[in-house]
Order: sequence, then structure tokens, then C-alpha cells
Amino acid sequence: MLTGSLFTGPLFLTFCFLNTVALAYNSTAALPFGTIVVIFLIWTLVTSPILVLGGIAGKNSRPEFQAPCRTTKYPREIPHLP
Repeated sequence: MLTGSLFTGPLFLTFCFLNTVALAYNSTAALPFGTIVVIFLIWTLVTSPILVLGGIAGKNSRPEFQAPCRTTKYPREIPHLP
């Protein structure tokens, strides 16, 4: 969910700012408020469940880590502080 909002959050804020400027100049390129609400609802009702389902599927289908070469576990030597 964090990835979905970090990507679309700034995009949506930029869109809202540019639409507000277009409304201030009475431009025909400005979208009405109802259209913005419909776009936001479509994003919420379609994209968010897909993000959740993809996260669950990715977590459940994660294979165990296979190192590309043989590794051995040695205790790490931490030097004593003077």
C-alpha cells in the first residue's frame, strides 16, 4: 500500500494543482469536480485491491533463497574496543 500511495499521491496532488490553475483561468482543459471524484473512486476500488492481492501473492510464492555459490557460516570477529 505504501508503494501505491507513494507513486500516485504526488501524481494526484500535481494533477489537482494543475486543474485548479486551469479552473482559475477558465480553461476548457479543466476537469469538473465530479470527474475527478470518479477517477479517484476507480483508483481506490480497482488499484488498491490489486495491490493487496499482488502483495499477498508475492509473499506466498516467495521461494527459499538459493545462493549462487556455496557459503559457509563463520562467526564474525568483532574487535574489542580499546
